[in-house]
Amino acid sequence: SAASLARSNSNEIPLQPGRLVVKCICGENIRHKEQTEGKTRLTPSIRLTIAPSKAHSTQLYSMEHADTTENPNFEDEILRFDIQDPKDFMMDTDENGISGNGDIRLRVELLNKPQLKYQILGKAETSITNLIIGTHSTSKSTINTTSIV
Repeated sequence: SAASLARSNSNEIPLQPGRLVVKCICGENIRHKEQTEGKTRLTPSIRLTIAPSKAHSTQLYSMEHADTTENPNFEDEILRFDIQDPKDFMMDTDENGISGNGDIRLRVELLNKPQLKYQILGKAETSITNLIIGTHSTSKSTINTTSIV
């Protein structure tokens, strides 16, 4: 894979420092785990984590949106990660001990904070390695919201 190649030969495909910008748009038809019908009341936010299985993972949170329905609008909020040394976030293994092949992962979690503690309503994880390999200045990628489980 490209991540393995970048790790084994950094002269061919260099890892570039840079900024990862994530735009938080909206959620659709969000329900509590056991809820099948009725109105949903949420205090949602989004948590982004780079390298979730590493001890020094980096996290950012969107703003909380109090008393929202099942279709929260995150108002195109922008979250930014400055990545100085991408090698710091490369995974040797994931949280289950499976080889990470030098991949750099981004976890997206939809949270609800009804009281003092966050509840995870859904999460998705994707590779961001391809966004920081090479010399390109701008790249866009979309996380399919239907993959949030």
